Amino acid sequence: MIPTDYQIKYGHYKLVDGVWHKRCTGPAHEEHEWLPANDKYFYIQQSKGREGIPTSRCRLCHQWNKLKSPGSHHGLVEVRSVQLFYIEVVNRIGMMELHRRSGLSLGHINRVLNGTTKYVRKEPVRRAMLELISARRRNEHSINKDSKWRQERRIASNMDLCPGCGIPKNDATRGCKTCRQRHYDRFTRKQITKKEWNRLVTMMEDRNE
Repeated sequence: MIPTDYQIKYGHYKLVDGVWHKRCTGPAHEEHEWLPANDKYFYIQQSKGREGIPTSRCRLCHQWNKLKSPGSHHGLVEVRSVQLFYIEVVNRIGMMELHRRSGLSLGHINRVLNGTTKYVRKEPVRRAMLELISARRRNEHSINKDSKWRQERRIASNMDLCPGCGIPKNDATRGCKTCRQRHYDRFTRKQITKKEWNRLVTMMEDRNE
């Protein structure tokens, strides 16, 4: 997108190496940060009259707000508040790939997955969340579940995970027949409402954000 004169004048956008960057002042940044104004870094609005306009905060800040103690990326946060993020990204790309892409140690990833520590530093959480956002945007999933997931599911055996795809059972993965059947059974037993069932069906049809 090409920003308006008003947006440029008041410092919302600027050109960096010929690419328009948007300023984000959300909670995941210590100070305001300039990021490319595209769908890799920002959600793009679809509502009428605002089509194609990036959201005010970047993708990371939207996820960062879900932490119980958002604030800056310094300090500690409870493992239980970030554990599901780690489970999802490991389920999507595998533990070794998360380690390779983010530089996070395997010991750190294991400790968060198993909940063997109560607190974790926000800085490595930030890196894990960036990889999760990237995997969601690309709609990445393990190609060979049997080979890629065996170790992750063994490590997370004490967690309530879908046996088909390894995602937490309250969530759903696009294309996973086990997820669909499990939630359909919950719906027929009246454990979830029709509205929740419809939401899950939509989620299973398209996991892109």
